[in-house]
Amino acid sequence: LVITLDSDATPTNTDALLQALTFYNNDDTPTGSRTLSMTVTDGDGGTTGGQTVVVSVTAANAAPPLANLDAKPVAENATASVIDSAVTFGDVDSSDLSGGTVTVSGLDSSDVVSIATGVGHSSGAIRRSSNDVQVSDGSSWTTIGTVGTGGGTTGSGETLVITRDSDATPTNTDAVLQALTFYNNDDTPTGSRTL
Repeated sequence: LVITLDSDATPTNTDALLQALTFYNNDDTPTGSRTLSMTVTDGDGGTTGGQTVVVSVTAANAAPPLANLDAKPVAENATASVIDSAVTFGDVDSSDLSGGTVTVSGLDSSDVVSIATGVGHSSGAIRRSSNDVQVSDGSSWTTIGTVGTGGGTTGSGETLVITRDSDATPTNTDAVLQALTFYNNDDTPTGSRTL
């Protein structure tokens, strides 16, 4: 930044100008600090020389976006079906989601939200094996989280909670969300619910 002073510049308003300078960083993963150099010349050959100031940038945890969830029609007592295969999730400032959770709540007493079992190997495929949520690399399965519920049991009406481990990434978490299934086993279900 270079500001050229004109004939109305005085030592007083130049001092105010220096005090009004602002700094902004728009990087989601900024480096910790940088040293800025300021120099003021008086137009007659005089100079302050380069005076330095250290600016430390503290990274803030940006909220991860979750989008493209659409309404889902289902039939009563039908087989479990994927809730939304187009849902998108990302995390711009964290590649390790260990300890994070995926929670699905708002279920009616006869609703079950889960992840399919018996899924075949293909790169990026998601399955549930007992209480483990796993991702395939095309030939083997890696556990990326553990299934639990709000009430500590599994069954109809229970809030689904998936606690992610150190192998959970934004990419495979997005795949987990796209693999969530819904099932209702009530012969007289309520018309709709918001999960």
